[in-house]
Amino acid sequence: MESPLSDEALLAQAVSFGDGRAFDELVRRHHGVVRSVLLRSCRDPDLADDIAQETFMQAFQNLKRFRGDGSFRGWLCAIAARRLIDHVRRRDARRRAEANAEDVAPAVAGLDGAAVDLDKAMSELSAPERLCISLAFGAGMSHTEIADAADLPLGTVKSHIVRGREKLKARLQGWD
Repeated sequence: MESPLSDEALLAQAVSFGDGRAFDELVRRHHGVVRSVLLRSCRDPDLADDIAQETFMQAFQNLKRFRGDGSFRGWLCAIAARRLIDHVRRRDARRRAEANAEDVAPAVAGLDGAAVDLDKAMSELSAPERLCISLAFGAGMSHTEIADAADLPLGTVKSHIVRGREKLKARLQGWD
């Protein structure tokens, strides 16, 4: 049963009184969206789980820094996006350093039908397009929120979303 308290009220309890139950309720409310955005962006369920956990740990440690300019969900997704970007940058640096390393894309198993079509279409997008599309449509973030979260210029975010949508539309044309 969902708490009748708003996110803002739960945040106030968690910050002012150190109420762990209030933060647990916030995690319960937003974990699915954060994990979904991460999974769409990285296509690796284990990595999505790890980064989601890191996201909530970082959010808990920094609750007092939440300014309330946007939604709590948007703030969480911004943290998740930065964590994922950091992970990808570290991974890519390791891959470049290991000249003989193979580039193995994460496999997504157990999906069928439309999910496979969408997953395949998403996998064909560039990583920045995939991230921007996931944050825009998966987390409902505004272009400005995505630009802040991904540390990209606003125009670049808009371009990634437009190009990503066009590519998805072309790849999924005739999909019923």
